[in-house]
Amino acid sequence: MCGWFTQRYTWSEVLQFLRVFGPARNLQPHYNIAPTMTVDVIRLDESGNRELVPMRWGLIPAWWVKSLKEITATFNARAESVADKPMFRDAFKATHSLRRTKASIIYKQTGNLRAVQILFGHTKIESTVRYLGVDIEDALALAEGTEV
Repeated sequence: MCGWFTQRYTWSEVLQFLRVFGPARNLQPHYNIAPTMTVDVIRLDESGNRELVPMRWGLIPAWWVKSLKEITATFNARAESVADKPMFRDAFKATHSLRRTKASIIYKQTGNLRAVQILFGHTKIESTVRYLGVDIEDALALAEGTEV
């Protein structure tokens, strides 16, 4: 899993698309978000409503007791060992998604890999496939058959 991503939502998109409650925010696009940066995240508040809050991007396991400055890199999990490594094991088995972005939702709803590629400006379809974390053979077959 690569730790970098983009965030390009406007406040009106967040309100409409994700039904988030709270005061209006001046959301600025970020095209190069790296691990440890602060980003806007949607979570459920105590009442069960969605709210937009700033959080540190990265994985901090629930069992981590040392300071954040002492944590090792927790953003590059390898597919072949993510279920076994103590740093990633619990997050991998949990029901939440490690990355749920607008592009992931578009791909899930439409299966249109080329549209996601264009959305991100990726020159290679393989970059889009890696970003989405989908099976490369399935994705390439879909991309070949999709006209944009």
